Amino acid sequence: VDEYVPYKSMEQDGLLIKGPFPLTNSEAHAFSAGYPIFFNDTDEDESWGHPDNITHPTSCPGPPCYNPKTREKFWGFAGVLINAGPILAGNNVHLDRLLAD
Repeated sequence: VDEYVPYKSMEQDGLLIKGPFPLTNSEAHAFSAGYPIFFNDTDEDESWGHPDNITHPTSCPGPPCYNPKTREKFWGFAGVLINAGPILAGNNVHLDRLLAD
């Protein structure tokens, strides 16, 4: 596992898609998608009420976790798992509609 991939996504301020990978205790496979969320005009020590301040990872000081010039701070990721089966089989009506547009 590349532990720096999420930080690359944060630096690029973009969507991170990984997979397909096997799901635990299942024959199914999935893609994961995560989008970094940042808050503006925030102090570096802002914890959003969490006692352990896990939103300020010790392995991520300064940018991309906090930008003192813009006062933008990383909050976390919005994420989703996507069933890879229909996509890999090529029989997804929603994907077909997107490709047709």
